[in-house]
Amino acid sequence: MALVGIACLVAWACATTWGGAMDLGNNPGTAGPRGAVLMLMVLAPLGAWALWQGARRGDAITRVVLAAAWGLAAWSGLSAVWAPDAGLAWLATNRAAMVAAAVAVGAAVAVAVPRAVRAFPVALSVAAVVPVGAALATAALPGLLGVDGADGRLTDPIGHPNVLALVAALALPGALVGPRTARGLPTGPWLTAWASACIATVALTLSRGGYAAAATAVLLTLATADRPRAAVGRAITAALGAVPAVVVALSADAFTADGLDASARAGAGARFGLALVAGAAAAAWLVPRAMRAIPRGTGRAGAARRVAVVLGVACAAAPGAVALAQPATWDCGRGFVDNATARVTSLSSNQRGAWWCEAYGGWRAAPVAGNGAGSFPLVERRERRDGNDLLTTRDPHEMWLEAASATGLVGVALLGAMWGLGLWRITRRWSALPPGLAAVPLAALGQAQSDWVLSWPAAAVPAAAALGLVVATRRRGRTRPAAHAARTVAAAGLAVTATALVASAWLPFLSARAALASEDALVRGDASAALRSAQRAGSLNPLALDPLFAEARARQAGGDTAGERAVLREATRRQPDNPEAWTRLAAAAERARSAREARAAWRQVARLDPHSERLPGPEPR
Repeated sequence: MALVGIACLVAWACATTWGGAMDLGNNPGTAGPRGAVLMLMVLAPLGAWALWQGARRGDAITRVVLAAAWGLAAWSGLSAVWAPDAGLAWLATNRAAMVAAAVAVGAAVAVAVPRAVRAFPVALSVAAVVPVGAALATAALPGLLGVDGADGRLTDPIGHPNVLALVAALALPGALVGPRTARGLPTGPWLTAWASACIATVALTLSRGGYAAAATAVLLTLATADRPRAAVGRAITAALGAVPAVVVALSADAFTADGLDASARAGAGARFGLALVAGAAAAAWLVPRAMRAIPRGTGRAGAARRVAVVLGVACAAAPGAVALAQPATWDCGRGFVDNATARVTSLSSNQRGAWWCEAYGGWRAAPVAGNGAGSFPLVERRERRDGNDLLTTRDPHEMWLEAASATGLVGVALLGAMWGLGLWRITRRWSALPPGLAAVPLAALGQAQSDWVLSWPAAAVPAAAALGLVVATRRRGRTRPAAHAARTVAAAGLAVTATALVASAWLPFLSARAALASEDALVRGDASAALRSAQRAGSLNPLALDPLFAEARARQAGGDTAGERAVLREATRRQPDNPEAWTRLAAAAERARSAREARAAWRQVARLDPHSERLPGPEPR
């Protein structure tokens, strides 16, 4: 079972470097869909087997958490029946299945190999070397590894600075409580240097929620460390070691400006790389001396741990509390914040007031079942108060509101059971938990109260695995085996589920690739090849509209205007609550001079997206 956990961490490390393993459904040419396929292909069979092991041998709390996690994935999949975009619901179900599989793997490892629970923070930190190291390498060597037009905030290879910040923050507990020696070699200096690199990564993302998550992870790790002098010494020296790199990077306009060519960042990147290596080396040299200077524990050690817990919880709650304190949040205002370094000290909720109000409106429209998994992009268009498409988002940036809008009270109850029982077990067994373990899910949960980091597999998978480790316990006494027939049915069901999830990972990916091939054929001027690729995309994913849109463009390029409109009518029948389908049908009808059909389509657009900038006027014609 320990090998299963290691395999999952390796898959997570590799998939995270591919766009955070996030498939948004509109980026088939990017690395995210490839990472999502890899993650689900590995987690699906291992998670199904781990569910079998964990449910058989775990206690009642473990079984309830596993049932809630897999139940949320199943409910997300069922919601495709009523979702306005069933294709997005499919992708959201895949992400929910990754989380459920990670919980199952964590629980099974905790039940089968209790000693492995203590090693998880360190193993996660080692695995994080891949994505965090790639991010730092991209920043230090932009001419070799970077791309033109990159953001000034550290983003690659995950593709989102807030998620990258959380991944680096989740690597800190293992770096702070790792072993002093391994195979006779000292590891303290190396772990301190690595912690310094993680802190620098968090700082350069300019993610305010990431800063709070890192502080939460550090403080809660110090509160549970069995060698507090070593953990405190590493934390202090690592923070000092990160200062030179952060100062050099944030003081260089070529490093923090958006949209520059990679060659324009080369000089600033090289200086940053040198400062990073020098600072990490200085931290590694300083850490044994710092630990000797720290006085040994006294009778007030328990009080210091309690203070660390209180401060950690306060840091976790701070971003959400600040957002709720802003008038724009309650007025449903946007309060936009740009990517400049001044954003770090801004108290603006950065559009969350509008997004949270839109999610609340979506929940009120479908309080029990929700609007469907992954539906927020369409819910927002229906609920928004302006027509600025540049300020739209994929997620309301708050985990409970997102769950309420997408999956209703049923989804909120399942999510609450999963995380609520995890928090209950953490509080009940705080003193008995391995050092740094509780810091991983709590840091992620805190940032998720004002961000959408747990919608990304890069952050959700390790947090879910840690949650599974926390809640699982070895069942005392002898386990009564189920009847042979029941075991056979359960095993067959899990095998079918694993196979279905692997297919679920591949089919949308292959469909998106075929739709992209159709676009490429149109660029070459080959309308026939474009039509064949689009139809293949539709056969692979009959739920999404992108294949139909690609087919409509291919028919338009081939001069088949009647076929184009027929395909777009099929799109409106397939997803009648999707304004994009009606918008495209209206435009095609106007080109064909069918005023009656165009007016009817524009009326639907006005109903589903009343502030659309593409409407022909204040009132549909």
